[in-house]
Amino acid sequence: MKNNLNFALKRLSQLNKKKGFTSTLREQYKSIFDDWLTKGYIEELPKECLQEREQWFLPHFPVIKDSGLGKKIRPVFDGRAIYNDQSLNTQILPGPNMLGDLGKIMMRHCLEAAVSFSFESCYIETMTYMTAAQNLYKKSGFQYLDGPLGDTGHFSCPVQMLKKL
Repeated sequence: MKNNLNFALKRLSQLNKKKGFTSTLREQYKSIFDDWLTKGYIEELPKECLQEREQWFLPHFPVIKDSGLGKKIRPVFDGRAIYNDQSLNTQILPGPNMLGDLGKIMMRHCLEAAVSFSFESCYIETMTYMTAAQNLYKKSGFQYLDGPLGDTGHFSCPVQMLKKL
């Protein structure tokens, strides 16, 4: 992976513009890294390493939560950060998907349960903008309807679909 030092430094400088990132929170955030440095979890690189061609710097950002007892802060490392069409996530070899497509699995389970309960069809009402859900429904055999079936009370769902079982 190509050296992304300038990109990482730019991301770091953007923390100064982060809303709600007060001087107190900045100091807490810095103390986390100081603690990690003391414990040996991280190390400071010699300056000559900063310009090596194949050096990748992992950007990070603070996540701030109001715990009721004050604000808590923790760093999150951004493996999705893209520089020159590369990110840490794209470089890690993905393993096999052991879960499968959870949406398809759940849909299959629900439709099998409906058949076992002697349902003759399944009716779905959804929102127009939920295109990914509609694609799943279509792949599962649902057909669009011209209007609602009965009065389900979902008057704000303009898309209706039906699957014969």
